[in-house]
Amino acid sequence: MADVFRLPKLGKSMKGGVVVASYVKEGSGVEKGDVVFEIETDKATLEVESCECGFVKKVLVDEGQTVFVDGPLLVVGDKDEEVDKSFIDDLIAELSSKRAGRVIGGFSDDIDPVGDEALLAAFLKVNFEAKVEGDKVSLSEFRQLTSRRLLWSKRNIPCFYLGIEADVTDLLGRCGKNEGGVEVFLEDFVIRGISIALERYPLMTGRLGEDSIELVEDAGIGVAVEVSGAVLPVIVRDAIGKGVVEIAKCRVDLVERAMRGELEVADIGGACITLSNAGIFGVDNEIPIVIGGQCSGLGMGRVKEKCVKMGKEIVTRKKVLFSLSVDHRIANGAEAAQFLDSLKKLLENAENL
Repeated sequence: MADVFRLPKLGKSMKGGVVVASYVKEGSGVEKGDVVFEIETDKATLEVESCECGFVKKVLVDEGQTVFVDGPLLVVGDKDEEVDKSFIDDLIAELSSKRAGRVIGGFSDDIDPVGDEALLAAFLKVNFEAKVEGDKVSLSEFRQLTSRRLLWSKRNIPCFYLGIEADVTDLLGRCGKNEGGVEVFLEDFVIRGISIALERYPLMTGRLGEDSIELVEDAGIGVAVEVSGAVLPVIVRDAIGKGVVEIAKCRVDLVERAMRGELEVADIGGACITLSNAGIFGVDNEIPIVIGGQCSGLGMGRVKEKCVKMGKEIVTRKKVLFSLSVDHRIANGAEAAQFLDSLKKLLENAENL
């Protein structure tokens, strides 16, 4: 009687993994303790040892396929044993039904929050050049973890959304290299404005606890950076205590270390808000997903010239649309609106930054 070798649970939190290597072929012999597969989970790549002894009658999974704990991997039997085709078909159907019903981009419906350690480890080892195979693009571990992280956020964080337009004409006149040779961008002034607005409205630094909201003294502000196609938020720490030049230096240092693969966990975790500047790609508006553990996310659009009436004259001004996504469990609409309005006024009065 043929036996089915199924994926064992190799860790307390393991729900499944991706087959990255197969070391068995149909017809070959296998002993107990032989390494038959390598499985990549969200924490590590693990060797799977056979608990069956016999000959491989059917390999049920391919490399790159996602399998859940207790999912069938191999059919093992005697050397000359004939295995009923309907038995094999039922096992393949079991795998397919689980993949169709529970898997999206390599992860299940039952997902846990992705930790900063796992995300950074995946980022540091990722090959940023997407692997194209036929009409498919392979999903790196980093992209899968990012997807899981954001899907968890969308499912578990009840958000509302606000938008406001700010006149940045005067502020743009202050961008460029300063006396210290540091090039300051509009994004750096926005980070500075966020830090001041957070100081005025500290609830927007809040993190949700079991029965309270924890206000954060070190208001770390996340900035989404793109490195060869991979997007990762890095953190400008203690932003409230930094001037715009210090913020620019910190941001540049983080981006450079991200490009060199030298980031640490402290560089990506602990922010209360993350700024995502899609405007650099010519986008008018971006509504970000709030990252788990943060109160809000701020999307920044491109600079657009608009004709406005000032006194009796029609003049051209440069404006940017900002979109704020907010965890409604932490802040309500009035509190978030005041925070966003405060940011707008700070950006429109450049001398305050």
